Amino acid sequence: MSLRVLLADESATIKKVMEITLQDFAVDIRNVNIGTDVISVAESFQPDIVFIDILLQKKSGYDVARDLKTNADTTNIPVIMLWNGFMGLDQQKLDESGAEDNLEKPFDSDTLRKMVMKYVSKLQTDPVAEHIQPPPIEWPAEEASKAQV
Repeated sequence: MSLRVLLADESATIKKVMEITLQDFAVDIRNVNIGTDVISVAESFQPDIVFIDILLQKKSGYDVARDLKTNADTTNIPVIMLWNGFMGLDQQKLDESGAEDNLEKPFDSDTLRKMVMKYVSKLQTDPVAEHIQPPPIEWPAEEASKAQV
């Protein structure tokens, strides 16, 4: 069973962390850097889950999430907002976006796996998935320090 993830984030580190953490699900990750491109990629790729950084080029992550949730082709796809602690999360915009949840960066592999398993229904029937221990994540110093500010 393949897990299809759409990642709207500029960080190559975040993509690598997701690839490593979710590798046992035969993960296929599509990465989009520009907010205005997310909806078209989501429509064609039809991911199982979408992760969106609140800070995207040309369109905010909050607006992108709202677009996905109001589009008939993507409305049922779970959306998780990514954010750094130094920027903060706007709770009102998050609520208005329609996103199912949020995840602060940097995150640990266990938190990511639990979130994916919670929102992707086809993984909830996999009896082995919850017993797999992913490798620990080694965040580059510049990524980890962004969340410490």
